[in-house]
Amino acid sequence: MTRQPISASDVRALDPAFFKHRMEAMLHPGGVEYMQAVSLVLRIFLFVRVTIVISVFILFMLSLLFIVSTSWLAHVSC
Repeated sequence: MTRQPISASDVRALDPAFFKHRMEAMLHPGGVEYMQAVSLVLRIFLFVRVTIVISVFILFMLSLLFIVSTSWLAHVSC
């Protein structure tokens, strides 16, 4: 955005927690592979969470449709 180079000290100054838990973790032996695995687990967790939310929404809408249609049928048949 600023077209200026960013150093590790800039990142550390801006967000120390991010630097410690993300960037510093990659400096240890096997750190890059570890962060890749963590990232994959987080993506899978997010995918599963979104899928569950969508499924619950669909079940809610189908239940609502069933309730509306049965009450409408009961009203029409009277």
